[in-house]
Amino acid sequence: MPKPGFLFTLLAGLLAVFAAGDLPGEDYTSRHVAAGVDRIIGESLKAENAELAPVVSDEEFLRRVSLDLAGRTPSPEDLALFSLDPAAAKRSAVVASLLSTEEYPETWGRYWRDVIAYRAQDQRFGIVREQLRRWVRDQLAEDRGWDKIATDLLTATGDINDNGQTGLVMAQMGEANELAAETSRIFLGIQLQCAQCHDHPYDRWKREEFHQLAAFFPRLRIARKSGTEASQRQFEIVATDNSARNFQRQQSGQGNFTERYGAPGTWIKRYDRNSDGAVSSREVPRALAGLFGRFLRAGDKDKDRHLSAGEIKAAVSMAMSRPRTRGTGEHYMPDLENPQSRGTLVHPEFFVTSQAPDERSDDADRRKALAGFLTGKDNPWFARALVNRAWKEMLGKGFVEPVDDMGPDRSPDYPEALDLLAEGCRENDYSLKWLLSAIALTETYQRRIREPSPSPEAPAFAAVTCSRMSASKLYRTIVRVLELRPERFSGRSSGSSYRRSRNSLESNFERIFGFDPSTPTEDVAGTIPQALFLMNSPVVTSAIRSRGDTMLARLLGEHSDDRLVFGELYLRVFSRRPSEREWEIFGKYRKSVASRGEAFEDLLWSLVNSTEFLSER
Repeated sequence: MPKPGFLFTLLAGLLAVFAAGDLPGEDYTSRHVAAGVDRIIGESLKAENAELAPVVSDEEFLRRVSLDLAGRTPSPEDLALFSLDPAAAKRSAVVASLLSTEEYPETWGRYWRDVIAYRAQDQRFGIVREQLRRWVRDQLAEDRGWDKIATDLLTATGDINDNGQTGLVMAQMGEANELAAETSRIFLGIQLQCAQCHDHPYDRWKREEFHQLAAFFPRLRIARKSGTEASQRQFEIVATDNSARNFQRQQSGQGNFTERYGAPGTWIKRYDRNSDGAVSSREVPRALAGLFGRFLRAGDKDKDRHLSAGEIKAAVSMAMSRPRTRGTGEHYMPDLENPQSRGTLVHPEFFVTSQAPDERSDDADRRKALAGFLTGKDNPWFARALVNRAWKEMLGKGFVEPVDDMGPDRSPDYPEALDLLAEGCRENDYSLKWLLSAIALTETYQRRIREPSPSPEAPAFAAVTCSRMSASKLYRTIVRVLELRPERFSGRSSGSSYRRSRNSLESNFERIFGFDPSTPTEDVAGTIPQALFLMNSPVVTSAIRSRGDTMLARLLGEHSDDRLVFGELYLRVFSRRPSEREWEIFGKYRKSVASRGEAFEDLLWSLVNSTEFLSER
């Protein structure tokens, strides 16, 4: 029997292993998955003899991870403390610390709002835009899984003015085809809308599959709230299940009617009592009078008040192919050769797994079923799409580009790494916080930026891709760096909070600097209005003054040493210390300008207008 001391030593060793995260079997801690991702990418890059960019300095890392996770740059004090910290695990510690701040859910709430907002079909989406941001922020603050968030977005109902969960449906105005396209794009990373009118031109998706997805949504309607005036922006999401049930009863009744009275093509044989090869209203049963009257109006070409076999056939295609379907709550795939016709009735089915709800289910059950099919662990695209988006947002480039154009016929970079992160997501209940932690802990994420190779064959992720800040990050960074007071620059506006928010400084930033976060990094370019704003706007020009109540005036008043002020500005704006060469260049300029304040105003203006400042990494 082993001695007690041996058992104690063995137990202590096992506990140490568990504490380090090296669990036996499958280990989906963020640190372990990050190491696995680095191993997969590193071995592949080594096999290709790729030149790896070095890992960034502590200052560069802190700026990058602070912007990515918390949407802001670090203060000079943060930089000093982090650089002096001797702990080997300080980078993982700061990742955990940033993910525990209130700024993390705020930053990523804005990201998901923008993913949805940039494809909105109607300006009325603006009513729910900020509610959507706050709602997603609150979900992320609780670390609710992306599967639960997606489910809530897809199954939302009720007042849009008070419920940000309705944002996705409102963005597409409850239109079935648009909701199908956005559901696939956002949650699966698949551009299924290309199959709306024909089979997908370069993917395996079929036209019928698009409309089967759209068939989950036709019972949705955006309605004005009862009791509100037309001038009031009060809307709600309602279901049209009652009209759907009525329509289904009509369809069922039509089937019984056909069994009882026969299909129209058999009417000559059944009801031609005088054998003249035609039927009249006197010959058909009274129950057929209404339908026969429709056929008579549509098909009685010779106006003899009788219908021949040929006239009945023509009337069937004209009258029966275009019954009233608005408000029926069912989805029809249009007949492209006969656009005026009703089209083909399509029942809901999830195109990835071929799962379908009961055909008699109501709107709520249909959308709930879709959410279950979409987020189920047997659907690989849900986790992959989330991983690809987060990876692109953190490194400037996704495993698949564009991030919303994945699918089985695409070849991602390092598919094993993508799948490992996706599996980690599933095992960690689709926690975005877990995913961002895993990405930030990779050495791949911590590499320096480098000019991308023009060769399409160049391996990805040997370096990080330089990318521009989002509008919301730039706004918060400028406010923080220049110590702005936003209320000084927001236009005064009476009326609703929605109208006041549209006149805020932050809203102006979003209008000028905003871009669709699904856009590939290389396609995001600066614009003339952006350049003019940074160069000439009162917001910037008043904030860089060397006199008055400004950050620069306070720095110049506190420090007489030019080099100290110079270094402080670099730490504030670039989150790094200046190089000797940079100081030499400014030193020469400083001597050529009589006014100390004017020289530093010019310096601060040039730093804020630089590409380095506008870039996230």
